[in-house]
Amino acid sequence: MCSATRSKLLRPSLLFATLCLQAWGCTGEPKIVTVPGVSAAPPAAASSMPPPAAAPAAPARAPQSAASTQVLPPPAAAASSPASAAPSLPMQAGMSAASMAAAGAAAPVSAPAAPAVPTPSVAFAVSDLDASLAFYTGPMGMTRVGEIMRADRTEVVLKAHSGNAMFGLMKFSDGKQRNVKNVPAKLIFGVDDTAVAERRITEAGYSFQIAGVIANDPDGYGAELLQQMGADRVIVAVGLHVSQYMDSINFYRDALGMVPAQDTGVGSFQEKVMLGAGLSHGILIMHYEDGVARNYKDNPVKLSFAVSDAAAALMKIEQAGQMIVAQPMPVPALANANVGIAKDPDGYTLELVGR
Repeated sequence: MCSATRSKLLRPSLLFATLCLQAWGCTGEPKIVTVPGVSAAPPAAASSMPPPAAAPAAPARAPQSAASTQVLPPPAAAASSPASAAPSLPMQAGMSAASMAAAGAAAPVSAPAAPAVPTPSVAFAVSDLDASLAFYTGPMGMTRVGEIMRADRTEVVLKAHSGNAMFGLMKFSDGKQRNVKNVPAKLIFGVDDTAVAERRITEAGYSFQIAGVIANDPDGYGAELLQQMGADRVIVAVGLHVSQYMDSINFYRDALGMVPAQDTGVGSFQEKVMLGAGLSHGILIMHYEDGVARNYKDNPVKLSFAVSDAAAALMKIEQAGQMIVAQPMPVPALANANVGIAKDPDGYTLELVGR
């Protein structure tokens, strides 16, 4: 690839990486925020509130259990990771553009005790757990934190090499067929030197979708490298390819309260930065208009959001015309937080974690 073409690919994403690092510092320090139109307790009283009452089931759907979980400690090989590392909560949704600046300066709201294993804010389903772990804990420098056993899968939780962002690898055990190869999704990593990062990945035996820019993990998920001074494999965003560009932007804005920011696409490739106060990383909504057929639907990627009221958040998603998979249920592995499950317009899984 010529240097001019590579520069065009890098420049928009570098602008976004800079914005991420300036806005959040990539620390992943959580703030509990409010879904638009849903009242929340004042911050001062948050730590003394009793646990939220169970939400009533939707009349047209029988709720499924979201609570069948078991937490396993990290394996012995990961015992050397710092015990004092601050746990990460899921992505925080629901800030309006007007309240974003004020919220950024406010002190974090008290939250219940953190679960033994933090909830990853984004998780990819994989075909071979060991092979995926070798990639993410090898050249990408992540640390294995532990495992969460769900009814239909194991979630291995990894902490980014720098910052507090948490990422999950999901290995399903329910026998259902899922497409886990070449899923149109990617993690975007800020790195201090893309050439060094590229060499590290190549020497470990992995290939690139775009030389020096987007590496392939063992299943074909993308790992994009963004040069950012002072960053060492910090997760700055997750990118999701969608079938209907504006529909997805409007959904994440209206149903989850995210704020659309700048467009960073090039040519026939559309890319919109979506922001929210307190995010450990952002979301990129991506779409190609080059006429090439791609599988955008029902890909096994999960996004987790911390919300003030899971039932109310699900109601807004349902009002936006999207599927509710499971009504909120207490999950012991997440400090008995009420967790509900929904789908976005393309079938990406949304986990709403009430706090």
